[in-house]
Amino acid sequence: MKKFKFVSLLSLTLLLAGCGETTNSSVQASSTEATSSVAEVSSVESSVEDSTSYPAVTISARALADEVEIGQSVEVRAIVAGTKCTFTSSDPSIATVVTQDNGVRADVTGVAPGKVTITVVPLINPTVSASVTINVIASKPTLRDALKTVQSLDNYTINVTNITDKKTIGNMLVTENAIIYNDLYGDSVMTDKNSNRLHGEMVTSDGKVVYVKKENGAFVTTGAELVQTNVGLLTADNFKGTKGAAKQAFEVGELYSFDAINPNWVTDVKTEKNKYVIDGEALDDEKNPTNINGAFVESLLWKIVDPTGYASAVASLGEDYYWSLAEKIDTTITVEASNAISVTVDVLDTQKTYTMTMEDINQTTLENEDNDIETVFANATAADPVVGDKLAAGIAAVKTDNYVRVNSLFPDHETEIQYTTYYTPNYVFHDCNAEFANEYNTHLGSDTEAWTDIPYGYVKKADGVYKFTYDEATLTVSVADTKEAGTDANTTVPEYDKYFSTLSTFDDASTLKYAFAAEEEAIWNGRSTKYYTTTSRTIFDEFINYYAPEDIEEIIENTKAGFGVVMSGDKVTAVNGTVGFTPFSGKDNDITKHRYGVDYFVLNNFGAATTNHVDTLLQTYINK
Repeated sequence: MKKFKFVSLLSLTLLLAGCGETTNSSVQASSTEATSSVAEVSSVESSVEDSTSYPAVTISARALADEVEIGQSVEVRAIVAGTKCTFTSSDPSIATVVTQDNGVRADVTGVAPGKVTITVVPLINPTVSASVTINVIASKPTLRDALKTVQSLDNYTINVTNITDKKTIGNMLVTENAIIYNDLYGDSVMTDKNSNRLHGEMVTSDGKVVYVKKENGAFVTTGAELVQTNVGLLTADNFKGTKGAAKQAFEVGELYSFDAINPNWVTDVKTEKNKYVIDGEALDDEKNPTNINGAFVESLLWKIVDPTGYASAVASLGEDYYWSLAEKIDTTITVEASNAISVTVDVLDTQKTYTMTMEDINQTTLENEDNDIETVFANATAADPVVGDKLAAGIAAVKTDNYVRVNSLFPDHETEIQYTTYYTPNYVFHDCNAEFANEYNTHLGSDTEAWTDIPYGYVKKADGVYKFTYDEATLTVSVADTKEAGTDANTTVPEYDKYFSTLSTFDDASTLKYAFAAEEEAIWNGRSTKYYTTTSRTIFDEFINYYAPEDIEEIIENTKAGFGVVMSGDKVTAVNGTVGFTPFSGKDNDITKHRYGVDYFVLNNFGAATTNHVDTLLQTYINK
């Protein structure tokens, strides 16, 4: 676990005061007979002629910091035995004082720029005093505001240094169309999974983002590898990160900038000197993480300053569990200016400290860098899409708007139960019959709603889409008297009920070719079916919402979707769909026991979905 937990500014000041630490810029103590030197004395014992008037008092004053921002507060504490004190400001228009704890301390709040003296006087001897000088300065930008400003910059350099070993790791050059991370000798800091030199990412002339790689000592510029992430292919608009739109850490490629951090992920509570502690490992009493966004921030920053250590930690965990990664480091971000931040990362296992600072803001270029990467990549081209005839045939099959879907449900998370849906151009029929409902409810957990739907669907009439139900006992359909809200004569049933063919996944063939793996693989234990897989979060969302149309708002660690095609000769006989995800939750509320949630469905009978109970019964309603 971490060595340091963030506490509030008030709590921190109490701790520091109790430990006797002082950051006085001016400390005074005086009596009726003498005034001590400000620079040399922090306390003095009173010495008065009439000792019966006032008892002898030794007093000093201590402040947490010698400056405070407008609107912020700093604590001043009286160090005196057995008496209450009054605290006064020499100029309330610069700083106000509110006494706390019955005259033991006071909160000094900045009002306007300037210097102010806070005087502390013990009640039992008003002839003795101590004072501190506080400098009130203009409000500094918050970390959230600074991140927003930094994300508006076209370019800058991130200088990374290993403080412990007094060694500069290298420079990450962030420009409008590239991110390059080289060491001091122009060599790459990172490698890809095949141990090739990974220098960065660059936007090609046609707007694609490719890896800047060296293989066998030479840059790969013809057929350069596209950058794929859990949100799909990166483009010129998001290759440095998605700024405030970021929802998860893995929206970025291997290299990225401060744009990868959503400003809402960071704390807006500062410590002294405009520093912010990022605590991404906090767990509640049930071991559930309470600050997942903070874990994202810590992990992203760790990978920039220490890519080797980060990769080793990920390998030891087996998965990119960001909350576990965040346990291994302490992270502090300092706002240097509205357009500049610095980061310190302490890696606890190795006891090494790394920093990154921004340099050459709006002046960073690649023109004079070693290997002249910008010139080399001026005519870079992305790899040609690879898609087999089998995958293309599967895509064409689901575009027919005429197929049967077999739905697999797991009411007790173990038992698989199926029902069938018939998709046709004019109606959709969900045949969740009584046999299915009874079996489903038999295995249902007590904390889950019972299945109450009877077979139902939607049919296209002349003026819109209408819901209907099917009575298994009488073999009849009942069509609603009023059409579904928001439908009209131009609404189609596939659009209304989200047929698989209507998913945007299949709208752009070129994007789809890049999104899915070129080769099939078996995924999910217990399933031998082969799938073309993708880690695109966009495709995952479409698949899961098609299968179970509800919004999944929580952040998900890992996602994977599969699209399997079964052929008989040159004919598609089935398309298998699957989606799996790891949410930030675990079995029995134990975050250490992550489990994939997996859903399956099968599409088949392409062109023959009209063979069902309701087809003849609905003919008198279709388009009428």
